[in-house]
Amino acid sequence: MLIIKRELKILVKGLKLEVDYKSPSSFVLFDICDLDGRIHISGKIEPNILHNINVAVLKKGQFHFFIIDEGEVVRQLFNLDS
Repeated sequence: MLIIKRELKILVKGLKLEVDYKSPSSFVLFDICDLDGRIHISGKIEPNILHNINVAVLKKGQFHFFIIDEGEVVRQLFNLDS
């Protein structure tokens, strides 16, 4: 059995979301959704590289950060305070 390790770390830094995602994939898709499931930001990132995503368009509150990686979904909840 092959086990693929995927690791997601998110840090809110002002109006930026610092995303560190570890995976053997060459690229992955991401969505930032509110708690009702509405997608607010989508994009593509390259794993194993630190990315800063501008979240200035989002209002204060809780959001889900989803990674779609070769059919697998990784999710992490985060809060924006401003």
